[in-house]
Amino acid sequence: MNIHLDYETRSRADLTDVGAYRYANDPSTEILCAAIAEGDNEPVIWRCDRAMPQEVVDLLHLMTGNPDALVYAHNAQFEVAISDALFRKTFGISPPAHSKWRCTAAMGRRAALPASLKNLAEFLQLKNQKDSKGMELIRRFSIPQKSTGQFVQPEDDPEAFQKFCDYCLQDVRVEQEIHEKIGFFSSKSAEQVFALDMAINSRGFPVNLDALRKADVLVDAETERLGKIFTELTGLKHTQRERFMGWLKERGFKPDNLQSATLDEVLADEDFDEDTELGKALKIKKLITFASLAKIKSMLACAGPHDNRVRGTLTYHGAGTGRWSASLVQPQNF
Repeated sequence: MNIHLDYETRSRADLTDVGAYRYANDPSTEILCAAIAEGDNEPVIWRCDRAMPQEVVDLLHLMTGNPDALVYAHNAQFEVAISDALFRKTFGISPPAHSKWRCTAAMGRRAALPASLKNLAEFLQLKNQKDSKGMELIRRFSIPQKSTGQFVQPEDDPEAFQKFCDYCLQDVRVEQEIHEKIGFFSSKSAEQVFALDMAINSRGFPVNLDALRKADVLVDAETERLGKIFTELTGLKHTQRERFMGWLKERGFKPDNLQSATLDEVLADEDFDEDTELGKALKIKKLITFASLAKIKSMLACAGPHDNRVRGTLTYHGAGTGRWSASLVQPQNF
């Protein structure tokens, strides 16, 4: 028995910056609507501004109570995180167990197909395609408005909110058709690896928040100190990449980029004079833009907020070879 599910939510947390789990547990995060379907049946909608239809109640209990029910979502890590954090608060019952979840994006990646719902639907030439107006509606209802700092409520724009709910329903229709087209796992071992991925991402890993906060203060202070020296040398801010490249070219700099590997090669050259104006500026640029320092702020942004763990950093079958890929703080590079 297959249940298909899609949420639309709102939050003051930035999903791109903090990841699904930190986003889901932010105090400001809420479920605005949920589209649910059994098998290939037409999906039904729950929306936050109306009473819950009985058919939605029945599907929720089927999803959580039937031991044979599997729950499909596209990029299921998001739906899992939202369900763990908000399912009971929103619907009054416990969320589906992690072992019940399946992911149509993972199905796409495992078949060496595009992972995004839009691109996968287009590639498979499905009858149902993703609604192109989705991002406009997400900006309308899912994030605070820049002009006011407040959320647009469903009653503020009922016509647009109906379109937002229709967008959610359409995502489920696309997901249902993907599932029908490409299936899920071809072996028991693949299914077990996906279940392990779900467990790893939901568990996350602990970080030392006290040490990270202190390190962040030190890095900011040193960046400010070095930034002043950089400006004295060049007349520029270290963030003015293109203008700095022009400054370097005027002083004989040969490479066409300032990537870390390029700077390493230049600084390691035995003919490089680090005491020149150009040499000092390049050394400071290298120090200020040292990539691993960005992990400090990322770990602080992504942890918790209810504990010190960073979750959802690995993507099952993220590489064409079948290996995991990573996001947020790139833990495979630690």
